[in-house]
Amino acid sequence: MQQADIEGDIICWRDVLHEGPVPETKALNELSEIRMSFITDKGWGEQGEVKEAFLERDRALQGFRNYQQLVLWFEHDLYDQLQLLQILHWLQAQDRSGTEIELICVNEYLGELTTERMRSLAGQSSTVSASQMQLAWKSWQAFCSPDPRDWENLLKIDTNLLPFLKGAVVRHLEQYPNTWNGVNRTEKQILHAVELGRRHPLEIFDYNQRADGIRFMGDSVFWSYLQGLADGHTPLLRAKDGIEFNAPRERPYPRDFLEQEFTLSDAGKAIMQGEIDWLSIKPLDKWYGGVRLKADNIWRWDERAGRLIKTEGQYVR
Repeated sequence: MQQADIEGDIICWRDVLHEGPVPETKALNELSEIRMSFITDKGWGEQGEVKEAFLERDRALQGFRNYQQLVLWFEHDLYDQLQLLQILHWLQAQDRSGTEIELICVNEYLGELTTERMRSLAGQSSTVSASQMQLAWKSWQAFCSPDPRDWENLLKIDTNLLPFLKGAVVRHLEQYPNTWNGVNRTEKQILHAVELGRRHPLEIFDYNQRADGIRFMGDSVFWSYLQGLADGHTPLLRAKDGIEFNAPRERPYPRDFLEQEFTLSDAGKAIMQGEIDWLSIKPLDKWYGGVRLKADNIWRWDERAGRLIKTEGQYVR
């Protein structure tokens, strides 16, 4: 954007909202504290750097009235769509008189654009309407709700005012454990990649990106999924020579990480055949927006029916 001579102050809104707790909160800084703790606990950033990044972006948003125009640049994927909902939800509750709120939202990856394409997009922003604000407010409330049906119910309404929202809703629902074998879409794609002979971490990551079609998951988050499948008393993946998988925290990635090789364990093979359910092996305790899935609150995604199903305990069968 700087190379394309996009005018104004540029602020990055960095948060993997599709991972970890995003409960209902009364204030932006309250949620930021929750998100900072989650991200640093996961090892996705140093505490001081993460805190400063959140404080900087929150201050910038809260100072939007200092500008005549606020232009929101976002992509079509789940990562960006959730961020867009969060920002529009917050703006909906503010006095926006004196500042134009504009939106550029495309089905292209902004970080891969040429400077020429970036310049052309800069002149194509549209004013965010009251109806778009209201849809974003409703959608963010649904995402933060402890009842996952609120998010699922967005599939039943017209969301065309935010044209990429419906795809994001579905993709997030696909991250719930499925009714067939208890893994979610990302976990299933990892296991299938290894089943097809992708053995090394970057090969598996590349396969997952291609399988998603609309890419949304970065490598650091992806390694946590790979780690989850390789950990525990009954892992679904086994590293060659019994080496324990450890996700790297620095780049460039060390050779011993890149050269790791994975195969399906017996349990992994049984999971892929639908012979056993993963939640019977590895109890679930995970957040999906405002929903915390654990033993007494298990929701699964029925791929064929395209809907959520609540199950008793960990099991479908």
